[in-house]
Amino acid sequence: MKRTTLRAAEALVALATILALTVTVAFMVVPRLMGWQPVVVLSGSMEPAIPVGGVAFLAPVHPEKVRTGDVISYQLGNARVTHRVVEVGTDGQGALAFRTKGDANDDADAGMVPASQVQGREVWVVPYAGRVSSFIRSRDGFRLMIFLPALVIVATSVFSIVAEMNKQRRKAAA
Repeated sequence: MKRTTLRAAEALVALATILALTVTVAFMVVPRLMGWQPVVVLSGSMEPAIPVGGVAFLAPVHPEKVRTGDVISYQLGNARVTHRVVEVGTDGQGALAFRTKGDANDDADAGMVPASQVQGREVWVVPYAGRVSSFIRSRDGFRLMIFLPALVIVATSVFSIVAEMNKQRRKAAA
């Protein structure tokens, strides 16, 4: 009975590890294969649609295809801003531009965003995934990513060795 329980536990650990690795790889690779760019949202201006720490995946978009209601990211100085388009219009020279607003903000952003600054349109949001990503990149997160799998491997090996030793003792006693 104990041997069956041990094998079930080992299978469960292996399955959980494979599932975690598959989800991680899919989360990192599939969006990139589709040409999407992940952006971690650092402020609460887009809550509740995109919570602080959420990851918004941006697809390249031709500025003429941006519509009112779309969430776009654009460059503003050294910062990247991800806000909703509330107006499609033109700038002072007649070029295509957008007025944006954070969902949680009372007022629209000052000035129009030139079409040339649009970096992409939101196609998918994973709430709080950016917090996980930030933690994994931290010193403690890195340690956890190294030591936790190592601990699982060592524990599984120890359980296997103990089970084999018990099996050998039972054979010797018989």
